[in-house]
Amino acid sequence: MRRRGNEQIEIGSQRLEDFYFLEKPEPFPDWVGKATTVAPVEWRSTTHLFTDDLTRTPHVRDALLELIRGAREKLFFCSFIFAEDEIVKALCEAAERLHGGVYVLTALEKEMQPDMSDLGEEISEYIRKREERRKHHDENLGLLARAGVWLRSSKECHAKFCVRDDEEAVVTSANATQQAYFGNPENGLRLREPWVARELGRLFAHVWLHEASAESQPGAELHVHSRTRENTPWRPLRRETGLWPVCTLGQHEHSIRERTLALIGTARRELVMASYSAVGLKGHAVGQALRRAMVERGVRVLLVVRSRNLSEDQRKTCAWLFEGLHPNQWCLRAHPLTHAKAIVADGERALVWTGNLDGHHGYEAGIEVGIETDQPPLAGTIREYVTALAARSSQVGEPYPTLTEVAATEVKSRVTGEWVLRLPEALAQQVPDLPQRLSRRLVGHFRLNKQWIIRVGPDLHLRASRDDKARVIILESVWNAPFLHERSLDGFFGGCTVEIVHLPPEFRAAHPQEGQGRRRKRRQRHR
Repeated sequence: MRRRGNEQIEIGSQRLEDFYFLEKPEPFPDWVGKATTVAPVEWRSTTHLFTDDLTRTPHVRDALLELIRGAREKLFFCSFIFAEDEIVKALCEAAERLHGGVYVLTALEKEMQPDMSDLGEEISEYIRKREERRKHHDENLGLLARAGVWLRSSKECHAKFCVRDDEEAVVTSANATQQAYFGNPENGLRLREPWVARELGRLFAHVWLHEASAESQPGAELHVHSRTRENTPWRPLRRETGLWPVCTLGQHEHSIRERTLALIGTARRELVMASYSAVGLKGHAVGQALRRAMVERGVRVLLVVRSRNLSEDQRKTCAWLFEGLHPNQWCLRAHPLTHAKAIVADGERALVWTGNLDGHHGYEAGIEVGIETDQPPLAGTIREYVTALAARSSQVGEPYPTLTEVAATEVKSRVTGEWVLRLPEALAQQVPDLPQRLSRRLVGHFRLNKQWIIRVGPDLHLRASRDDKARVIILESVWNAPFLHERSLDGFFGGCTVEIVHLPPEFRAAHPQEGQGRRRKRRQRHR
């Protein structure tokens, strides 16, 4: 409707493209089976571990502490972040007990920020918590160095594992943080197989000797200096029946990708999967194999991921994967904190690894590690864990919801209610169909370098400022930059009534926080 030459529109009733996660009750599919309470289960010499985010029992951390405290000769430990004091204390004690012999791969170089995407932080507190995490991490590195731990770093290393005396190992999705050990759903395997431990130790040694780009030798203080990487031959990880290690090692080995494709390609009935994210799969062999399994062979898929409505890549990836399939063939659930990783085919074969369903990184490049098994008892316990995680994941994948439904799920960052939108005449002429776009497309927002940006549809970005008290948004200009499309949203508009007030050509938008005097002076200068 029109009022005093202005326009009033509703934002929120439009249907969106892609898949989103909504908070809604939905019964669990019969084919998945009844979710049961799970506990760490040992099969022969292997135990499936996990972080129980309900009881906050740190099964993964406790297993790692046992390995560290039981080391007699040497210990290898790989984690991107060190922000868990008990693990750091145990490593320091091991180095002093062994007079060295403790080797750690972690983030050393200043440009390497701790991987906050693993930690489930709120966007509004990202910078503060990143700096706190970095400070804690650096303090712990200093403790490790002074205790006699040798530290090295490889920028591409995303693996998390520990090897004791070439006899026992743990491979896990969890970084060495309180959040990972007590809060996030994480999983892994404890392996009492000496030959597997030796192979994982060989992988660690190769990264340590030939891939590390920085180091801090044992000493009184942390002292990081660069190293020259070496391109040396690599013998692929050994494979046997029962259980065996796999990895991504730069350009040398891609057995995680190969075995993932094999698991998907041989699945007859179902694939049960957990991953932090599902991105970049449309043009990747893993995504194409997964889509073929569902479309051509009728394989059912249960997928649990982190709730990331603000990630366009994940939304589009999920939309492409499940588009056109019968609703009973797939089940897509999201947990707000999950970081677990697993693929189980037909309840008989499984892969637990440190990467993600990520077509951008982890299959062809980087350093990741995993364990594959073809033993049904062990694969079955991993399946039980993933289905239990799915059952308590409250958000459900939904195709084509309304913008209001999506905004209701992202409560902390949504823009709702009645607002006045001030639109300069020059901008109105540049985007004459802006009212139609606002009422028909996705409308979201994010901050970039202290500038508030509104995204309308996939390609329109508007600089803006806002006065929450007066409930006024002032549009300033169109911003065309390729990198803006890659920036994830901070939140959505939804359930909004917006009155668009057209401003005269001589008006120059001012930040609403500025006083009336400043705006009056600016108008006087333009007369």
